Amino acid sequence: MAITITPAQLALLAPSARSSYRDAFAKGQQWLDQYGISGNNLRIAHFMAQMLHESGGLTIQFENLNYSAGRLPIVWPSRFLPKGPLDPADYAHDPQKLANEVYARASLGNTSPGDGYKYRGRGLLQLTGKASYEEATNEMR
Repeated sequence: MAITITPAQLALLAPSARSSYRDAFAKGQQWLDQYGISGNNLRIAHFMAQMLHESGGLTIQFENLNYSAGRLPIVWPSRFLPKGPLDPADYAHDPQKLANEVYARASLGNTSPGDGYKYRGRGLLQLTGKASYEEATNEMR
């Protein structure tokens, strides 16, 4: 039996949710059913927890890449000094430059200049990378 999250339940879980997310979630029950997410309590709990975490309680649309110089080596230790080759001061508070550096990977499908920022984390699950965007788009058609 499929578990349905009602609009009232969603409002309790995410009281500050963006209206676009509330609408998408209300219309997306078929996807939860199709992929077996709504099939048992553990699956729906995991999905909801992940979605609520990634989207900041359904309030975040785009990944926030506005990091301070002190935070960059913590988030990406292999890329930024003292362990990595890059100076964090060069990327601090510059989301576009940062995304184009850390997400400029063919494994993400990001092969053109600017793809890192263009295909940064977005949406309910913060999909990242051109390949993920294309896969999700094709799956939803």
